[in-house]
Amino acid sequence: MAETRENDPTMAGGGSGGKIHKRPSDFVISLGLVAIIPLAVLFGYLTGLIRVDRAFARGSAEIASRGAPLQVAFASAGSDDPLKSQDPGQDLDVGSCQVEILKDGTLSITVLNGYPGYTCKLQVTLHNRGGQRASLHAIQYDLPPEISLEGPVYPGGLDLPPGKKAQQTFTLRVLPEAGQAKGYDFTILEVFEPVP
Repeated sequence: MAETRENDPTMAGGGSGGKIHKRPSDFVISLGLVAIIPLAVLFGYLTGLIRVDRAFARGSAEIASRGAPLQVAFASAGSDDPLKSQDPGQDLDVGSCQVEILKDGTLSITVLNGYPGYTCKLQVTLHNRGGQRASLHAIQYDLPPEISLEGPVYPGGLDLPPGKKAQQTFTLRVLPEAGQAKGYDFTILEVFEPVP
């Protein structure tokens, strides 16, 4: 007489005429995992244990002296598209541009959720904190081809007497060839020299 086995996973078809019988506890465990995993990810994101980087582009700006050391520094910085504001020229709030002065005196520029066609303006104030007149020699950019950055133009040059300030505006554009999920880095270097 042949032996009959039911619910034996070693037999072809599960041992019961091709029907597969699962224990109720398998279903409960699967359902629990489906519910717990998204909650664990959400908890990690909200508490900072899991970090999602939304930065589309990161940049920095600094001031350098050519010749004698000068004390020209960034006094203030901002943009026309801070967090939770409507994108310039658009009806939606998708991207944002954050600009801040770091402790070392450089500017940190972060474009969040950038997209092809996104534009923002960076506004900075320069301050000559030293005792010597300073003249802007050059503004140098290191940009990827997907980012355009237009800076101020000074047909007669920019001279900063001691204690004086000057406003600058840079226009940042994300060009059509930019990829949505890529990250781009760029730098701005402003070079000043002493005026005799």
